[in-house]
Amino acid sequence: MGFWSNTIKKIKSLFTTPAVELIAPTPGLSDNPLPAPRPEAPARPAAKTNAKVVPDYKFAGNRKALLVGINAYGGANTLQGCVMDCRCYWNRVVKEFDYDCRVVIDARATLENILHRFDLLCSETDRGDQVAFIYSGHGSRVRDRDGDELVDQMDECLCPVDMTWDYLLLDDLLAECLAKLHPQALAWLVFDCCHSGSMSKNPTLGASVNPVTRPTMRNRYIAPPFDIEARGTGAPLPLNRLGKTAQDAQSNVICLSACRDNQTAAEANLAGEWRGAFSYYLLNVLGKNPTPTAMLMGDIADNLKINGFAQLPVLTAPKELENLPFLGGPRP
Repeated sequence: MGFWSNTIKKIKSLFTTPAVELIAPTPGLSDNPLPAPRPEAPARPAAKTNAKVVPDYKFAGNRKALLVGINAYGGANTLQGCVMDCRCYWNRVVKEFDYDCRVVIDARATLENILHRFDLLCSETDRGDQVAFIYSGHGSRVRDRDGDELVDQMDECLCPVDMTWDYLLLDDLLAECLAKLHPQALAWLVFDCCHSGSMSKNPTLGASVNPVTRPTMRNRYIAPPFDIEARGTGAPLPLNRLGKTAQDAQSNVICLSACRDNQTAAEANLAGEWRGAFSYYLLNVLGKNPTPTAMLMGDIADNLKINGFAQLPVLTAPKELENLPFLGGPRP
């Protein structure tokens, strides 16, 4: 009996003794700081690899674009290459540059539609986003007005399909939209149009092109009627270029224009299709690798000159942004 009673007592003790020994806290111990942990050994440097480093262009967010092309002005003002310009931009901008594009052409390219979509484009930006507004159509210039008062300034303008001479797409309207950009977003403006009628209505290409096959050209300028033009006669007035109002107020707008303010932008039959000369050579020289925009504009100017076009493209941008790749470069 003694053996079994001792054995039973030992078995009971296994169930009554706690599995973890609990130690009552020593008074005041919790107020003492814990001993500092021992310093860890320094991490070993990562092994070098041959992985390609993807360049950071600072603007790595969403990309959206609005493309506008207008041929259908009617009568003598009808153009032929603007819708094709839009189609060619769309092919490159969507597929290679990863932009979400909205396209507005001909009858739908009203002032209201263009402004509504451009306003949305700018107001919905966030940090790191890029937006592009690419316009192919007629341009013009008018005397600036403040209500019924004439201002001592000429304004460049775009010509929507429903234009009247009191109903144009002026720089002030573009600036109102661009003011809604996130301060750390970027806007690209591309204008394949002109704002001067200094060239003849239907010039031909220069002597560097074979005179037998050289095509005729049209310029993308609508001359104001006499009563509108008369407002700007007299002493020369300063010219407000498209995009200037926004660029004066903010530093995140880059503008590419097809020609200088005293020139016209041409469209011509190029490689069997009517195209804007500026847009045609821009897309031709634009490679699949990131190209600084200032260098790109130089290449476009060279191609225009070699092929007999007198227009000189213009880049307007803050100095620190001139060498950003056009439209941010193709997505890696």
